[in-house]
Amino acid sequence: MPDFENYDMTGGTYRYYQGQPLYPFGYGLSYTKFLYSNIKVDKMASVKTPVTISATVKNTGNKDGEEVVQLYLQNIASAFPVPIKSLKGFTRVWLKKGEQKTVQFTLVPDDFSVINNDGKAIVEAGNYKVSIGGGQPFVSSNATGNGNIIAATIELK
Repeated sequence: MPDFENYDMTGGTYRYYQGQPLYPFGYGLSYTKFLYSNIKVDKMASVKTPVTISATVKNTGNKDGEEVVQLYLQNIASAFPVPIKSLKGFTRVWLKKGEQKTVQFTLVPDDFSVINNDGKAIVEAGNYKVSIGGGQPFVSSNATGNGNIIAATIELK
């Protein structure tokens, strides 16, 4: 175990890891494939109200299967040190081959909080990236999605 005089988590957990892991979360747990699409989120939201996010997940493989849909949040331009991504929700979905379902998550203001220099949790106004998919948090993505994960930006005011 490392020395406990230094509590810096940089490089110590997925939340701060900069590299590319050999296998992402959930790798090899299914005999089918899933496609994510149609992410819906309010592009602007208040720092004081919940934000609802939904996406469609479709079983595009040849077998019925179960997927663990994960939602990660990233504070894009915090004034304070923050994790690269933080898991904020997940749900398990069973889909027959060819079937699709819409999954929904609700983020409350505390989900957007960061710790300021005084050690207090605050919710910063600004831009946040939300990503939904399987095999996260290390799968590369863009705003239009690459099939395995889709992403969008939320601006909190």
